[in-house]
Amino acid sequence: MKKLIFSLLFVLCAFFFVGCDEKDPEKDPEKDPEKDPVEVKIEINYTYGGKFDGDADITAKMDGWYSNGTQVVFACGGAIYTSAIEAAKKVEGGKVIGVDVDQAYIDPIIITSAMKGLQSSVETALGKYFDGKWNEIGGTTHKLGLAKEADGIDYVGIPTVVDSWRFKSFTKAQYEAVLTKVRADLEVVEQPVGTGAGLTPGDKIALVTDVGTIDDESFNQAAWQGVKAYGDANSIEYNYYQPSADSKEARLTSIGKAIEDGASIVVCPGFLFEEAIYDCQKSYPNVAFILLDGEPHDASYNYETADNVYCVLYQEEQAGFLAGYAAVMDGYTKLGFLGGMAVPAVIRFGYGFIQGCDYAIQELQGKAPEKLVISSESSADVKPTVSGYTKVNYID
Repeated sequence: MKKLIFSLLFVLCAFFFVGCDEKDPEKDPEKDPEKDPVEVKIEINYTYGGKFDGDADITAKMDGWYSNGTQVVFACGGAIYTSAIEAAKKVEGGKVIGVDVDQAYIDPIIITSAMKGLQSSVETALGKYFDGKWNEIGGTTHKLGLAKEADGIDYVGIPTVVDSWRFKSFTKAQYEAVLTKVRADLEVVEQPVGTGAGLTPGDKIALVTDVGTIDDESFNQAAWQGVKAYGDANSIEYNYYQPSADSKEARLTSIGKAIEDGASIVVCPGFLFEEAIYDCQKSYPNVAFILLDGEPHDASYNYETADNVYCVLYQEEQAGFLAGYAAVMDGYTKLGFLGGMAVPAVIRFGYGFIQGCDYAIQELQGKAPEKLVISSESSADVKPTVSGYTKVNYID
């Protein structure tokens, strides 16, 4: 009897364990296609040069990237593109992506540029001032990016003119298609309206450069083109001033000189003006200031924007996304991001670039998420989330 009971127990236990071993593919996480590990398809090197100029050390780093298979580098920040171009030319097929403006004219190896509407936003702001409508924008910060509707004004994007469209296979139809997707999921940004009494328009415009010049083929040049275009079209006198050093004091001196020479509105391109404008807005209450890429604050980062200041920020993550998306859709799988300094605008460009690359490779694998959301994170410590198809190497 004991033998019979033991045999029955053995059979029951064996049946139980065999049954447990037969997993239901529908419920087994290891069999879940959504959780299966995927093969890395694209790789992105990511670094900052710590400055807005190229130099021998940065060029050497880029030499290493290109010689180890990097195909295209998004060079983001002032004249740092010079190092990327120099390195790219040493390898067959090396390419570069420009920034801020359409930089295709600099070199044929620049396949596209992640652009901001610097010139158009300067012209728009100058128009408000000289049309007596400064009260609509004074004391506010506007964040400009893609328009929610296709017939609106886009303040970011990549160039679509024939001479600047240098992709191998990525088409303008594909670009329009991804723009439609991005617009569909965009949150509408309600731009604040000024509350001040406005300013009486003067008759002279000044631009004060940051560390660059008006022919830096980037930020300062684009802002200057906006000043020049508006001044020429409306017969208004304009001039530019270049600080003698990269310091708050030198910028204050140049701004003061511009006002002494009769400027009633001063365009200041770049975050380096934030502390200077914090002081100037109080020292020159009857002068209007257009601050691009920044908001006034003191040395302790106490922010305050007076009614005579209009601040413009851009949604760089959208421009970076579109450049990254286009590059991967064009067949590039080894990419790089070379930022100037890790400041918010550059970080947004870089993180947008990563997101665009990752979205494109997911789309090519038929795994693109239903909702297209581009993070606007601007902290260097909070890295963007990517799929298993993308590997990002963050390099000091």
